[in-house]
Amino acid sequence: MKDKILKNSNDDNIHEFDCRLELLNTFENSALGTDYFIKISYTKFKYLCPLKGVEDLGEIHIKYIPDKYCLEATSVRPYFYSFATVTIFNEDITNTIINDLIELLDPNYIEVLVKVNPKNGLSMNSYVNYGKKDSKYEKMALKRLESNDVE
Repeated sequence: MKDKILKNSNDDNIHEFDCRLELLNTFENSALGTDYFIKISYTKFKYLCPLKGVEDLGEIHIKYIPDKYCLEATSVRPYFYSFATVTIFNEDITNTIINDLIELLDPNYIEVLVKVNPKNGLSMNSYVNYGKKDSKYEKMALKRLESNDVE
């Protein structure tokens, strides 16, 4: 996979990195046609703050309803670890991960929650979701987004 380029909305810097999408593996969904959630959580997520250049720590939580493919869980750790030296805002992480997983899995529904560990009493979370267009999953995504309190 070629390097992805992110441009943060509040600056003119372009942050390039290789998110190593090829590190992720899939397998065929053996329960095709059955709606069920899969949840993957990673509690040792690291990345670099673009403003201070210091390491930030947090958690990633992914929930999805698969279509044809499921994500092989052990391949997630190296993918997440590839962000450890990336200078990136957590909002960009959330959107990068969901876009990568949509490209890889083409799920019926998916949501990503990034929870940054508190610093000096301040915590921050970001949430994004997606449902397949023109389907019940698109309606589900809108409903969940409207009711989400970004845990």
